[in-house]
Amino acid sequence: MTSTVRPGEAARVAAPDEAVSLDELRLAARNHGLPLEALRYDPGEPVTRIRPRALVIPPGFPDFMTRRRVVDAGPLELRGRAWSGRAPLTRVELSTDGGHSWTEATIGEPLGRHAWRSWSAPWRPAPGEYELCARATDEQGVQPVAPPWNMQGMANNMVQRVPVTVR
Repeated sequence: MTSTVRPGEAARVAAPDEAVSLDELRLAARNHGLPLEALRYDPGEPVTRIRPRALVIPPGFPDFMTRRRVVDAGPLELRGRAWSGRAPLTRVELSTDGGHSWTEATIGEPLGRHAWRSWSAPWRPAPGEYELCARATDEQGVQPVAPPWNMQGMANNMVQRVPVTVR
């Protein structure tokens, strides 16, 4: 089965010995409860540069059943890596409350134009539940907290979320 859709043209999917219109596909999909949003023409945005991204090195040890990390109360240093393929990094921020508030982290020296950079931030948690997030900012913008939507799911650079239990 092959299909080619260009802006302004009628969409047709051709299979051996048959051709169906987009309206027929929509009707068939509706009759079977299937979504057909992907049949729209969307040229999208070409992926040419990696957007800013920061990741947290998960602290403590993992609880495999809940996918949470477990750490003891008291001072510790959170660390991670950040990079951007489109512009130099200008800052990295850390959140311990799921992205509601942010504090600036210390960024390591750049090793190259597009190389990742280390970052660190002190943390003195009390016992409780936390969600760690890190976000990078480059000269062109900041890493989003929520995933940016696009047709193919490309270039998703939303913040990483690390659930942590402090005991």
